[in-house]
This record gives sequence, C-alpha cells and structure tokens, in this order.
Amino acid sequence: MCSHQRLGRAVVFAGIADILVRQGDERTVWVWYAAHPSSMLSVVSVSADSRGIGWRFPFLDSKEGFRIDVEISRRGVKLNQSSHTVPISAAVAQIKLLSCVARDPPRLHISCTEVMALEELFLSLEKGSCGMPAVIVARLQTNKFSYLLGHHKRLTGRVLSLLRTVRMLSLEEHKGEDGKLSDLHELRNL
Repeated sequence: MCSHQRLGRAVVFAGIADILVRQGDERTVWVWYAAHPSSMLSVVSVSADSRGIGWRFPFLDSKEGFRIDVEISRRGVKLNQSSHTVPISAAVAQIKLLSCVARDPPRLHISCTEVMALEELFLSLEKGSCGMPAVIVARLQTNKFSYLLGHHKRLTGRVLSLLRTVRMLSLEEHKGEDGKLSDLHELRNL
C-alpha cells in the first residue's frame, strides 16, 4: 500500500473519531475504539479539551505522548476522567493494549491511596513484558511508599521494575511511614 493511501486512511479514521468523540454516543465510540488499531489511535488523538464524551479514553499529550491517568482507591481503578471504577485486570488490559499499538510507551500518571492495589497493578503490567517496561510511570502520588518498596523486595529479593521508570514522585505522608532516609537512599540506587 503506498504512503498516500495510508495517509488518506489515517485522515478518514481521524475525521470519524473526531466527530464521534465530540458528539457521539459513548457506546459507538467504544466500538470504533476497538475496531482497528488505527481507529483506536484516532480516538486517543482527539484533543482532551474538545471531547464531548470519551473521557475514560487515554489521550495524546503534546509533551509526553500517550498519557493515561490512573486513580487507585479501595473502590477500584478509575482511568482518565471517568467516573466509573473498573477492576485492576480491566485497567491493565487497556494500558497494555495502548502499549502494543503506540510507538513509544504510554506515560502513566498515578494517584493512589491503596498501595496493595498499586502493587497488583505494577505486577500485572510487568507480566509478559520480557523485562522491558511497557509503560513509563511519569508521575506517582501515593502514601505508604515505604511499604511498596519493602514488601515486594522482602518476597522476591528485588524491587518492582516499574519503580525504575518513575519520573516524578509525590509522597503523601501517612503517620510518618514515608520519607525514611534508608528508603529514599534505596530509591536513588534503583
């Protein structure tokens, strides 16, 4: 297929996605999103500012590339601006799907109040990744970070590999549990 045909198809996919996300029915957008890798990327590429629906979909950030906002709490996982929680396995499936389609690893912005669920999310993302991170954790905001560092290391003798990709860390101190010098020193040595 020549490059002009590919470019034409990409423009058509982008035009349809733009109309659906701005004015459409969310179920229709889901069908379009799942239909083909090009249609998936076209939905994700619609500007977050102009979306009428489709807030739960990842979006394309001009500085970071593909970005997925993840909010983890006791109730479950919320992706992007969605008001609905999903199980960790569903969140992992969507993140891995975007990882497979995108050229560069998507950037995760994670806000977490349930560190055990965060550990489960990281372990699920690491499965099948052959040691290469499928995503990059651009921002991690959590409490009980010391627990996250220590628990997995005590069980396996190693630190969660996704912690090596963290670009920005924000600790929400919880009764003095975080910020121990030994843990911060260990984080530098990842």
